[in-house]
Amino acid sequence: MSELQNLLGPSPEPADSELPVIEQRGLFLDELQTGVIYAHRPGRTVTEADNVLFTTLTMNTQALHLDAAWSATQPFGQRLVNSMFTLSTVVGLSVAQLTQGTIIGQLGLTDVRFPHPVFHGDTLYAETVVTEKRLSASRHGQGIATMKLVGKNQDGVMVAEATRSCLIWANAQAAAASGRKEA
Repeated sequence: MSELQNLLGPSPEPADSELPVIEQRGLFLDELQTGVIYAHRPGRTVTEADNVLFTTLTMNTQALHLDAAWSATQPFGQRLVNSMFTLSTVVGLSVAQLTQGTIIGQLGLTDVRFPHPVFHGDTLYAETVVTEKRLSASRHGQGIATMKLVGKNQDGVMVAEATRSCLIWANAQAAAASGRKEA
C-alpha cells in the first residue's frame, strides 16, 4: 500500500489495487523550454517578522533592517527588507515549478541586482526565463540550465533579478539510473 493510501485510509476499491500517485516535482532538463516565462505563483507577502528573523539569523546588524526610528530618517522613510531575504524568497518561489527533485546542485548566481526596495507588507512574485540549457560534457545524464530570474512586487515593480545556473538531471531515466531517491 502506498504512503498516500496509508494516509487516506481504506479505499472502496478492491484491496489489491494501487492508486496511481502523482508527486509534484520540478522539470528535467529535457522538459525545460527556453524563451517562455515561467510565472511562479502564489506570491509571498513579506512580514516584519520575516525581515527581523532573517536579518538577525544571518548576523546582519544593518540598522536599515532593524531600527524603525533611525530608518524613518533615511531616504526611504522606513525599514527595508533585507535584500538577501528578497533574493532567497524569489529563488524559493521558483523551486516547486522548476527544480524540486530534479536539481543536483545550484552552480551559481550572477548579475544580481535590486532595482527597487521591498518593504514590510509587500508581496513578492517571481518569474523565470530559461535562457540556455545544455547537456554536461563531463557528467552523463546531467545538464546545465541557465535562467534569468525576476522578482516583482504586488504592483509589478521589479525588486530583484539574477542569473541562476543549475546542474539538473537530463531526464527521469538518467535520474533513475543514478540510483537517486525521489525528493
